[in-house]
Amino acid sequence: MARSLLLLTGCLLMWSLVSSLDDQQAIKVKSGDDVILPCHSPTRNEAIVLLEWSRSDLMTEINGYVLFVKENRQYNAFQYPSFRGRVQLQDPDVKDGDVSVTLKNVNISDTGTYECHVISGNRETAGRETDHSELIQLTVTESGWREIYKDGGHVGLAAIVSFMIVMIFMKGIKRCIYRPPAEKIGNQQQV
Repeated sequence: MARSLLLLTGCLLMWSLVSSLDDQQAIKVKSGDDVILPCHSPTRNEAIVLLEWSRSDLMTEINGYVLFVKENRQYNAFQYPSFRGRVQLQDPDVKDGDVSVTLKNVNISDTGTYECHVISGNRETAGRETDHSELIQLTVTESGWREIYKDGGHVGLAAIVSFMIVMIFMKGIKRCIYRPPAEKIGNQQQV
């Protein structure tokens, strides 16, 4: 009996882990770009009581939040220093439950798993707030030439060699097409 209960508990834990991975969104962006991290409260008409945007590896500190809003007031003191001045709500009025954020000028160190945790409710539903979370996996890649040559230059080298072959081929075709016939050359020399 205890063994089957342990097995059932293990299966439930695995199922919850796998289902949470399915709910996770993946976003890939280049360094230097701005990115929108999407999140929506399931209750569109209720006020946002608490909004916490966090990144799992930064939550060891009290100021480890990407964004912290309580009762329509943003608390910058709880924000991790590298996010200050780079994060804002997509819709400051939070219309229709949209609590998405824009992260500006992303860099490689912004790569990670972000969690949007929102509690919504109103005075009539006090004590019956809605608690909702979403996960977003953000991957920031290098931008510019460094990304092309990151694999040892194979992509860039192949492009250059291909271009050179095409140019040589086109020059050869041009010579064949525009070469005067042999009899015209002979007649011009006799004159």
